[in-house]
Amino acid sequence: MPLYGSARALNKKAVTANYGIGVWTREVTLDGSNPTPLVTPFKKIIGASGQIKGTAAQAVGAAGVRRLSFDYPAAGATINMYAWGHVLADATEIASTNATAVISVVVVGEY
Repeated sequence: MPLYGSARALNKKAVTANYGIGVWTREVTLDGSNPTPLVTPFKKIIGASGQIKGTAAQAVGAAGVRRLSFDYPAAGATINMYAWGHVLADATEIASTNATAVISVVVVGEY
């Protein structure tokens, strides 16, 4: 099914089932704990995305952030955001300990 077909189906579901679907955006500073928990206003999270804010190149190793990943339950308001760096000698990913990087986050969910 094309993407626009899926969006139409989602919109129809939202209207017929009285779901309130919304978009939540924030700028979040990593806390170095990996994962960094994010509490959203939603009862159910549909999806999440994030991007490192800034133009500077990231450091190599645990202090750098090369990739983000998100984990969230089928129902609930909290998302765990993981930041990953890599080892210089190869592309092995390691958990980032960065506590200063600012991440622009977009979350879609149901109220």
